[in-house]
Amino acid sequence: GQMEENLLNWQPERPRRSDADAATLRGWEGTASRYYFQCLSAALPEPYRFANRSKRPAFDAFNALINYLYGMLYAMVELALMKAGLDPYTGVLHADEYNRPTLVFDVIELYRHWVETVAISLCQNGQLPTEDAFIESPEGGIWLGKAGKGLVINTFLHYMDEKITYEGQSRRRITHIDLDAIRLATNLKTYAPEPM
Repeated sequence: GQMEENLLNWQPERPRRSDADAATLRGWEGTASRYYFQCLSAALPEPYRFANRSKRPAFDAFNALINYLYGMLYAMVELALMKAGLDPYTGVLHADEYNRPTLVFDVIELYRHWVETVAISLCQNGQLPTEDAFIESPEGGIWLGKAGKGLVINTFLHYMDEKITYEGQSRRRITHIDLDAIRLATNLKTYAPEPM
């Protein structure tokens, strides 16, 4: 459609990143994200379907579930970046979010689908406990409750411990995050911009 045509024809106006370029990419990202989550909701069993993506607070069970899982993944990505010698606060796409770990926000995009895979599986297979899996939060939204946390944590850690083949190497998912962070650090250290 129109978004695909825009992406295929898009050229930055300047060789360097500009705020306008970043805003354009974020706009497309937001539109794509809305469509993605609408489709994702349609694939879920009825009790887990949702109208919109909601973060803090989540207004439905599925968003509460992925918010919790994203929190776990953020910690894994931030640790991988620090172990590789990278400053989690020096991002690119999210660079205008002052005093936030913006590099984590950039890098985590590579792995968000892992969170969503686990969350969809838990919902579709009816694995979450029916009572007390979710509770009302003080802000008026919904949180993952104590009864659901143990299962969610164990399921996600097991998933991250599974070996997959990526970049020609069979490693645990968590190890692939570490290796990607090391590759990023190496590329940044050896980067030599072309003269203008």
